[in-house]
Amino acid sequence: ELLLQDVAFTGSGELRENTQRWKLSSKDTRLHQWLRIIPKAWQPNIDLAAIGGEADAQFDISLDDDKQEVLATAKLKDAALNLEEKHILLQNANGEIAFRYATTAKQSKSHLSLKNIKANTRTGDLALNLEIENLQMPQVATNGSFNIQLEELLGIARPGLLKDARGIVNGNFSYSKNFSDWDDLKQNF
Repeated sequence: ELLLQDVAFTGSGELRENTQRWKLSSKDTRLHQWLRIIPKAWQPNIDLAAIGGEADAQFDISLDDDKQEVLATAKLKDAALNLEEKHILLQNANGEIAFRYATTAKQSKSHLSLKNIKANTRTGDLALNLEIENLQMPQVATNGSFNIQLEELLGIARPGLLKDARGIVNGNFSYSKNFSDWDDLKQNF
């Protein structure tokens, strides 16, 4: 067993002349603990108290003279995000997260995806898929669907806008954008 930033892992490893292979897994780990492992530069601008829920995760790490690669997958279990200042509440969120980082002497590649994320909002539900290619100069693509009351949608979009509006909104969305760097992405969300 390995303990890293209060996250307990079990796993196995193999060391050879110029190669290392590691497989690590963790079960029922609180999401705020995972954020402590993520490099500070990549962490979202979110108070850890706003995040709830758990995840099971698996890491496959390969290191050799020519290439280093990390593959990580996680299953969200009843996750929650409460951002009062942005009027956002997501709860009972479930889905999959995958991350890949590979580097060679000539280049590095990174990819983050959130797949089949389903969550309840204050008044309805949301489904989401998100892909971020290249964390140095992020290329973001997302799509999903929602079924929420109009008041909640307007409160997220622009608090106070049409404050007496009523009704239910169903819809699909997609969004894609290239950002200059990770900080640019964080400032836009």
